[in-house]
Amino acid sequence: MLSGRIGAGDILGVQSNPVHADVKQSGLYDQEGRRVSVNEQVDERTLHEYYLRNWEIAIRRADPGSVMCAFSKNNGVNACDTHSGWGASSRLRAL
Repeated sequence: MLSGRIGAGDILGVQSNPVHADVKQSGLYDQEGRRVSVNEQVDERTLHEYYLRNWEIAIRRADPGSVMCAFSKNNGVNACDTHSGWGASSRLRAL
């Protein structure tokens, strides 16, 4: 939760100027090697409570100009997937 609040403060600070802040969704993306082929296996509850909660806080409090998703896959679905409903991008858009 602290990361979400700090992130919201950063976003608000950046956007107090005439620019948009971009939030990088990288919660399940924690390595540089093999970044295109990584497939993180995370259950639904852990995904929501541990990984996506900080982005939810930052997005709701500060309304960033954009959210960039990660290269990795989450449970076999690309993190940027918007059609299956499992991709983190779909979940963050629903906020």
